[in-house]
Amino acid sequence: MMWVVLLLAVPVAAASADLVDPGLPAVSAADGEYPLVPVEQFKHMGRIVASLDDLGSIVGNPNRRVVVGVGETVYIDIGTEQGVAVGDRFSIVVANRLIHAPPQNADVISRWEAATWKSYLDSIKNQIPFLRKPLGVMVFNLGTLDVVKSEKNLSEAIVRESFGPIRAGARLIAYRQPVVPKRARNYKSSVKDIDGHIVAFREKNALAGMQDVVFIDKGESGNVAVGDRFEVYVVERISQKSAWYDVFPESRQISWTVGELQVVATQKETSTAVIRKARREILVGQRVRYVPMSEEGSAPAPVAGDAKKME
Repeated sequence: MMWVVLLLAVPVAAASADLVDPGLPAVSAADGEYPLVPVEQFKHMGRIVASLDDLGSIVGNPNRRVVVGVGETVYIDIGTEQGVAVGDRFSIVVANRLIHAPPQNADVISRWEAATWKSYLDSIKNQIPFLRKPLGVMVFNLGTLDVVKSEKNLSEAIVRESFGPIRAGARLIAYRQPVVPKRARNYKSSVKDIDGHIVAFREKNALAGMQDVVFIDKGESGNVAVGDRFEVYVVERISQKSAWYDVFPESRQISWTVGELQVVATQKETSTAVIRKARREILVGQRVRYVPMSEEGSAPAPVAGDAKKME
């Protein structure tokens, strides 16, 4: 009898096919806003820039360490001649990798669908990243440093923050106080028509899941704003074969929603986003489209497995 009582007391979790981010954090009545991401995550999530205009770089450290951390001394190759003074703060960054534009078409067309051999070969080349136009460089923030001694073309500095391995060669840019993106709980989104692609993950993963950082190929120039939500979807071609002897059946394209992203930072041509919902693995190259948010501050979730016909 005791075992029966104990079993009945255990709560049963509701089964769900979706992985969804937790509810909005508590907010004060004064501002009614909530942060989209924790400040520590926001500091080092990364961005895609057209070029990295650095001011200088770390050239070494007195202890000859391969990697330095918080509180350690480093030497940088800029000084009084470049306007550096004691007390100046710089961000330490690294250019991680080159990011290329997504393929213009999702699939390689067959030889029979192609009008010419050239269009067929172009469709194959379109799937090879380094043959496509680069979108920019992935840049990671590794930390911050403060200048404690400055000479003509060399300065001594102390590492104040570290978000990753800091080595000689890491580059320096002007420091800006990070402002964590926030969204009002009663925010009402506007109607937008934005379609794009996932072009990269922060890490070099083959796939991503809940809370992972991703980048899309739409930014400020494409009317994207911080807080915008995008659904991730895949397009499948469904053959409508009427009989077994039908050699050339008609087909239609069906789009399936596989996840949802929320933009936490924007650049001119790209945006940084966090995965908020995931029904299955999310891949680089998958399509995204803007979805309006409800008054409660979250986008309405489509019914699991719901199919939408492509126009």
